[in-house]
Amino acid sequence: MTSRRRLFIAALIAGGMFRLGIPGIADLVSYAWARAEPVSRSLLPGQEGLIALAGIGILAFVGYLNYDIFFKGAKKGKRGFLLVIYGFLAGFFLASAGIALAGLG
Repeated sequence: MTSRRRLFIAALIAGGMFRLGIPGIADLVSYAWARAEPVSRSLLPGQEGLIALAGIGILAFVGYLNYDIFFKGAKKGKRGFLLVIYGFLAGFFLASAGIALAGLG
């Protein structure tokens, strides 16, 4: 995979996560946890600790993508920076469309 493609995909994810925001991401984690909880209950001890670690990990990932991606794009020059802007906006609008289609917003 080329570096520009990886940069665009990272920007796309960053834009989507930015649109969802922390409450939206928390809802996604809660939904995923509710689906996986019956299986994980028998396999993993301490659910609250695992949920907290997952939340911290997601927060760190979102923060990293939302700030660092623009610096990575700027290092690639004008074309790389514009690619990041377009990817970020595309992720934002795709997440908005997903929210609208799901009837959540």
